[in-house]
Amino acid sequence: MSKTFESLAKLIQTMVKEAVKDEIRLMRQENAMKVGEISSLGYLTAPEACRKLGIDRTTLWRWIKNKQIPADQVKKLGKMTWIHQDFMKKMAG
Repeated sequence: MSKTFESLAKLIQTMVKEAVKDEIRLMRQENAMKVGEISSLGYLTAPEACRKLGIDRTTLWRWIKNKQIPADQVKKLGKMTWIHQDFMKKMAG
């Protein structure tokens, strides 16, 4: 009985690990699609925005915190922050 229980426990453990791996894989695919969608809507990642503006990332975060960048120009996706190109044009012009 004990061997059967151990075998069953190992089988369940393996199935759970595989299910978790599948879920992570799906989440990554969904995230990649969202990143593509955001990018196609005219948003740049925070590092890209910093490079184009010639500013340090701390300056960008301060602008976001102090609402110097309008809220509709900033999007968050997980840990990634996106800045709309319209804001970039205003800063460059």
